Amino acid sequence: MNQKKLIIEIDGDLEEEFLSMSYILKVENGTSDALSIPLYEMQSQENQLFEILNCSGISFIKRIFIMNYTDDKEKEKYLNQHHNQLVSSSKKITPLLIENQGNITLSNLKKNTEIIPLGFTIYTENSPETPDEIIDVLCKILIDLNIPFEVK
Repeated sequence: MNQKKLIIEIDGDLEEEFLSMSYILKVENGTSDALSIPLYEMQSQENQLFEILNCSGISFIKRIFIMNYTDDKEKEKYLNQHHNQLVSSSKKITPLLIENQGNITLSNLKKNTEIIPLGFTIYTENSPETPDEIIDVLCKILIDLNIPFEVK
């Protein structure tokens, strides 16, 4: 049996730098549905989700899909360096916290001296799914991966 892996597909544009437009979270060899997360404002340049996963001991495969670009060679170079890349965490797996405050915040439950990002926000106001539906899909992904979590 193949081990289940978290896949994060990243759609974005490559101009002078890569700007992420959305993430799709899914489980390779899993049974859960995929979760599409549109990114807003500074989220397109920050990697808070990746930092939270790393701090939580969660490794994932990053797949890049470049939608718009200005230079074919730069696109190929970027894909060669970043596409289908395993991002490993050497930390012990710790629980994630999912909070519904209209928008959904994903953070780490770990309480120690290590600097951990405050949280990654999934904005829900323009989503066709309700926050509860989004949380349900996210929980099924985490269960599929055997990652502990708590919902508040």
